[in-house]
Amino acid sequence: MIYVSLPVHEKFDVIANQLQNFKKYLPEAMIVLHLSAGAHFSTKELDGFLKLNRVDNYIINPVQLNAAWGSIIEAHLSNVEFVLQQGDAQKVIFHSSNDMLIREGLSSYLKDKTFLFHHREVFPKSHWWPANVAIDDIAFTDWLSVYGGAIVASQIEGSMYGVDFLREFNDQYQWRYKKSFSSLSYPREEFFFSSLARAFGIVADGLPYVFSEVHRFDKKLWAYYENMPLLLNNNPLSKKIKKQLIDKLFDYGDYKISIKDIEAIRNQDDRHFASIEYLSDGNNRWRIHTIDNLFAVKRVPRMMTDKIRQYISSE
Repeated sequence: MIYVSLPVHEKFDVIANQLQNFKKYLPEAMIVLHLSAGAHFSTKELDGFLKLNRVDNYIINPVQLNAAWGSIIEAHLSNVEFVLQQGDAQKVIFHSSNDMLIREGLSSYLKDKTFLFHHREVFPKSHWWPANVAIDDIAFTDWLSVYGGAIVASQIEGSMYGVDFLREFNDQYQWRYKKSFSSLSYPREEFFFSSLARAFGIVADGLPYVFSEVHRFDKKLWAYYENMPLLLNNNPLSKKIKKQLIDKLFDYGDYKISIKDIEAIRNQDDRHFASIEYLSDGNNRWRIHTIDNLFAVKRVPRMMTDKIRQYISSE
């Protein structure tokens, strides 16, 4: 059985819409919902709404944690523990509440694969700020040093791991890492699973299948870093200019998922994504995707009135 770990926190109708989306494109999967402790409704209310709307491809994890940004890994690992209790899991895929599947063929892509993750090597002074925080997380690097492993990052959405690995990973996370858990705030789920998999000698069978607009945003931002090295300085003026630049790029919004992106993935148009097939963090170069491994997109706004969500749902 394939399970999908999905942390959620808002809007009954959006959750139902995402589950229906999985039912269409990955019908053999069971979706494990982790409802954040900060949600304004209960697991019972969520379950009632989904049943009323005849959604049936889910189970709800009874454990509720505060799954805010920076602690999503806790929600995913709680889901992993719940999946292991079911007794029939073979592999677990990780998703977020703002991504959606968009084309047929995912079942075939996953059929002969157990591990999907990026091999994004992490070095000091990266343009990607979470990488620098991960390097400073002594509890994490000490854990990796047991195996002589290096930090290897991966997008979490659309990544997949076998349950034997996840069982061992969770056991070690609880007693090797959490006992000396740091207060650093960064997306641990984008470092821990892939780094430990590589440290255990696991080679990925393929790449995560979600195209994320985040990579396109980062590439645009880091092009400015390359052309304006002063932005990489740590003085107040450089920080101010960098913040203004980031705010401007966010407001401009040309990095966001579009209908053209969706159609390019469906039509396997590799020219459309040629400029974002690889990414450099400033001191490395790694492959984000190949056109034939893309089956989903992120971010899709969590609003039923959003035109991208409506377009995907109407197909």
